[in-house]
Amino acid sequence: MLTFEPLPREYLMARATPPQDPPARLTDLRERWAVLSHSDLTAVCVLAFNEKLRQLTGEQFVDLLAGRFAASAVVVGQDFRFGRGGAGSVALLQAAADAGRFALELVPSVCVDDVRVSSSGVRKALASGDFRAARDLLGRAFSMRGRVVAGEKLGRRLGFPTANIRMRRHKLPFTGVYAVRVRGIDGNLARDAVASLGFRPLPTLDFRGCCATAIGPTIAQALFLPLE
Repeated sequence: MLTFEPLPREYLMARATPPQDPPARLTDLRERWAVLSHSDLTAVCVLAFNEKLRQLTGEQFVDLLAGRFAASAVVVGQDFRFGRGGAGSVALLQAAADAGRFALELVPSVCVDDVRVSSSGVRKALASGDFRAARDLLGRAFSMRGRVVAGEKLGRRLGFPTANIRMRRHKLPFTGVYAVRVRGIDGNLARDAVASLGFRPLPTLDFRGCCATAIGPTIAQALFLPLE
């Protein structure tokens, strides 16, 4: 499988005039890797999406697939676009396949309850709190990963110790307080918890010496429930 990092839309929107805010990711690179590890793929190639790759024409991208990667077959969705300005289309891939450069397989749209599966549909379901619909569209329960980091220990002083989990993403698909299950604290055991997901408020002092609040990194603060 060939994938990109950063995602092409993220790269292009960040360099637009003026810069635009890309949609929230459903998975970061490590999460994507973990999901794909449960598939039947034998190899995953992460291609850095940079200015050099951005400037490739559709024909040059086809040459990259057929030459550098020696692809024997290319599998894409029916609306796949590629190359500078999105000029490359399935028709260009089909022409290369007809010339014997590789086999081409077009994957039709997948629908669940007559709804086309798409990342925007999953984000919409998550933002509205419809986690059942998000699970049906994804084919798995939605999850996020992060590293536990040191906090201000404010919860511990109040008698409610929490785990501060740093999210490796600039934007979250949803925020709020949720009942969750957390893995990785006790091996593979899933622990019930209450998590506050959003931007961490950082207490600071302004120039007048008054308490103010700054917006910190995206973080999940998990309060673990006692084991029965």
